Amino acid sequence: MGFELTGTLIEIAVDEGDWVQQGMPLARLDTRSLAAQRQAQKAQAQAQFRELKTGPRTEEIGAARAAVEDLGQQRLLAEKQSKRRQELYEKGAISREAFEERYFAAQALKKRQGQARKRLEELLAGTRVEQEKSDQKSRQYQPETVVAISA
Repeated sequence: MGFELTGTLIEIAVDEGDWVQQGMPLARLDTRSLAAQRQAQKAQAQAQFRELKTGPRTEEIGAARAAVEDLGQQRLLAEKQSKRRQELYEKGAISREAFEERYFAAQALKKRQGQARKRLEELLAGTRVEQEKSDQKSRQYQPETVVAISA
């Protein structure tokens, strides 16, 4: 015999060799730990929903703004270094590899800054309605705890 859920067997309702009918309970599992898990999951889902409803914290928005500004400053420096290296490369003072290293670093920072800006825009826009609706639906579905195992 196998069970879909794990738990401690607290009662066996039939003996070996007994005749059973379909739907007749054969055994019962202790579901206290399952109920506790379910309660914890419900509390977690409710906390996530509250977080979705209230939107991002001002600290998150501040950190995202700082990241955009920091990446912008890094990008400006990398672009200046790239321009200097290009001039040196054109004069034959450095290798193409040395020039490209700075050029691609500047391009990568430009993309990272764009990603950080998108993240900031998402935070400023707040929670999407679709996220709230999806979370509400997932909180409504709460399967009942299995108490008896039937034939």
